[in-house]
Amino acid sequence: MTLSASAGEAIAWLYANGEVLDHQSQDLETEFDVRLSDADWARFQNHYLQAAG
Repeated sequence: MTLSASAGEAIAWLYANGEVLDHQSQDLETEFDVRLSDADWARFQNHYLQAAG
């Protein structure tokens, strides 16, 4: 997934609740390869992705 550099709270959540396998920064965005349980993915989507959309 790709997140803005300003999404510090969401990025911290990924590190605290998932397994960040890789990340690559480009300009003001960072692409993350993260392993999450289905339940944690649902929590992340509900809290961070819906708020952004």
